[in-house]
Amino acid sequence: MYAVHMRQRRPVAIVLFAWILANAAGAQAQPELSEEEATARARELFTEAISLADAGDWERAVHRFRSAIVLRDAPTIRYNLASSLSRLGHLTEALAELDLVLGAADADEAVREFARVLRAEIAPRIGRLRVEVNEYSRDTHVTVDGDPWEATGESAPADPGIRIVRLFRDASEIEMQRVDVPDGGEARVVFEVLDGARPIPRPMVEEPRASDDQGVV
Repeated sequence: MYAVHMRQRRPVAIVLFAWILANAAGAQAQPELSEEEATARARELFTEAISLADAGDWERAVHRFRSAIVLRDAPTIRYNLASSLSRLGHLTEALAELDLVLGAADADEAVREFARVLRAEIAPRIGRLRVEVNEYSRDTHVTVDGDPWEATGESAPADPGIRIVRLFRDASEIEMQRVDVPDGGEARVVFEVLDGARPIPRPMVEEPRASDDQGVV
């Protein structure tokens, strides 16, 4: 089976994917497409994603895999999506996809084995992040890399690397911190913000003025 880490078995992946599409029960097609059209388009997207992953274009490969899943939710697509996500460093998302593969009743044993191997590789690398906001802050919320962070005050899984943590009161940003989450380790961010804290000021950017000699040849 095709894998986006070093072991590439692309021909088997395409054959296995076609078999799963032919045998999967309860697959949902988009209303505007017939069953045959949805199947054909999912195959096209899957094949495009494989080529993009081969070329190292993981971002576009992820987009194609996700689009294929909308048409046909097959374990093989999710496995390859997880592989591409792991190459981008999105380990928590990759782990969630692998768990869906391992829990799928229609997953072929070969796909399960690849999922187990990849899961064993990336699970120990996932870090944890604790974001704490002092008790004097109210009506606040936290984002990590732009996504809502619901586990405020608690340690939760996080991708290793530099994470951007922002604290908002309503729609106004109060504070921002960068934190380096270590592989398999834990990082902590503490926001000490009083009720009267003001939003972060945004600098005014003026239109650059042309110098006297600009445009002179």
